[in-house]
Amino acid sequence: MEMFEDIYANEDDSRENNEEEENIYEMTTDMSADLRNEAAAFPWSRPPLDIPGNKQTAQQDIPGNKQTTPIDIPGNKQTTPLDIPGSDSSWKTPFQVSAVCLGLLFVLFLAGITGLSVQNTALTTRVTTLESYKSEQIPHKSTEKVVFAASLGNCGYLGPYDNDTTLKFQDVLVNEYAAYNSNTGIFTAPVRGVYFFMYSGHSNSTRDMGLSLIKNRNNSIIATLQHAAGNRMETTSSSIYLTLDVGDQISVKLSTNTWVFDNIFRFTTFMGQLVFPL
Repeated sequence: MEMFEDIYANEDDSRENNEEEENIYEMTTDMSADLRNEAAAFPWSRPPLDIPGNKQTAQQDIPGNKQTTPIDIPGNKQTTPLDIPGSDSSWKTPFQVSAVCLGLLFVLFLAGITGLSVQNTALTTRVTTLESYKSEQIPHKSTEKVVFAASLGNCGYLGPYDNDTTLKFQDVLVNEYAAYNSNTGIFTAPVRGVYFFMYSGHSNSTRDMGLSLIKNRNNSIIATLQHAAGNRMETTSSSIYLTLDVGDQISVKLSTNTWVFDNIFRFTTFMGQLVFPL
């Protein structure tokens, strides 16, 4: 009897042990399933755990370790390697530093380009303003060189004529700015300003010699007249300052029934120049 009681007692203990093992197996299975779900959602954030009943535990990738983290699937003897993004992070730090440096350099480059553009615009504005100021203070600076001088040339006697006649001084010595026209004998003011003019004449005194400085073809400004006084050579001259507007014309006319003489020595001349612009 005692032997049978021991056998029954052993069978009861065996059943209890089997039930405990089944409970442990079910609990382990549930824990494995939960851990798999969490690992699938956040594979990079789970620490390595030793799962009861699981011969191969999940391994967390170590920075600089190129081996991916295997996750054990129950019933599958071969684990599936999972490549975790950023698992090989040995290159991340220098790359991030380089990227930040390049970004800063690019920002500084853009700032430099913007600064240069602003400075260039400001400089251009200053130059334009200065040129405008100079133009206002000294208009037509190049016309300050307006000057001319000419003689009748080796022509001998001219006149007498029935009417006042504009003399054409064709032996041009100086004609800066080309304001004097030797074909017409007329000077045209290229800029408003104060001008200086002078003329001279030479002839034999057996006949009158009359010369006059004319403004705008008809307005006599100054004049000289040498009356006949024997048989000798006479010379006359006159000069004046005038304020002229742009386009005003100046010439020298020989008076009616008078004459004038010139040769290679340039006795009869006409000259003028801009003193200063207005």
